[in-house]
Amino acid sequence: SRPPPSAVINDPAVLRAQLEAQYAQWGAGQYDTWLEGQPETIKVVSSYNGTKLKLKGKAGARQYFATLTADLDIRSYKPLAIFVDNDGDEATVVVEASGASRRTQRPFSTVFLHSYTVGANGQILKFKEQTDTALLAQLVPPSAAEEAAQDVVPVLPGSEVPLAPGSAARQL
Repeated sequence: SRPPPSAVINDPAVLRAQLEAQYAQWGAGQYDTWLEGQPETIKVVSSYNGTKLKLKGKAGARQYFATLTADLDIRSYKPLAIFVDNDGDEATVVVEASGASRRTQRPFSTVFLHSYTVGANGQILKFKEQTDTALLAQLVPPSAAEEAAQDVVPVLPGSEVPLAPGSAARQL
C-alpha cells in the first residue's frame, strides 16, 4: 500500500543525485555494482525493440542488462533530464544513448524514457523503459531479442555468473 500523500519517501534532491550516480555507473557498464544496492523484488519492464520484456528480481534485472549489452555496444549513455516528484517515490529520466548494434553493426543515437517507482532509501522498486521500438527493431531484429531474452544464458561483462535462461522472465 502507498503511504499517505503527505509522506516524503525520499528527499527529491538526494534521489536526483542518486539517479545521476546510477547513470554514471550504467554508462561505465557497472550494472552489477548498482544492483547490489537494489531490492530482490525489483521489477524491470521495457518496450525494447517491440518485444516487451517483463522481468522480476535481481536475476531479471541482470538478464535485462545482459540482453542490452549483447545486442548493443552503447558508447554514450547519459541523462538529459531528471524529474523527481515532491515526495521522492517516483522519477522520470530522459536518457540519450548512442553506439552501434552488435548484430547489424549499424550506428545509432536515440532517446529512452525511464520511469521509476522508488521505495525507502532510494531503492528502485520498478524500472520501466520506453524506447524507439522502430529504431531498435532495425538494430536488433525482434527474433534476436526474443532469443536473447529467453533462450540464452546471459553473462554480464565482468561477471562470471550466468543466469538460467528464462528464470527471471516471468510476467509481472
